[in-house]
Amino acid sequence: MTATRQDERIDARLSRAHKALLKRAADLSGQPISQFLVASALERAQQIIDEHTQTQLSVEAARRFLALIDGAKPNAALVRAAKRYRQRYG
Repeated sequence: MTATRQDERIDARLSRAHKALLKRAADLSGQPISQFLVASALERAQQIIDEHTQTQLSVEAARRFLALIDGAKPNAALVRAAKRYRQRYG
């Protein structure tokens, strides 16, 4: 991991009880509270992005999907797109 300049700031207001809870969790994880908050927020942010940008299929759904496309003939638009891709990227 490369060192990056950290010059952006986020302020948040929370109750004393919430701050105590976060402080306790940070202490138990051996991190300063600010590091704990940033790490936790980044992890959750990545989870949310993944949930909205990735599709996961069960094994059975994946098998059905593959069965549907197995042996299917590409239409003209797909053939043209594949040709353009090969021309651009080899």
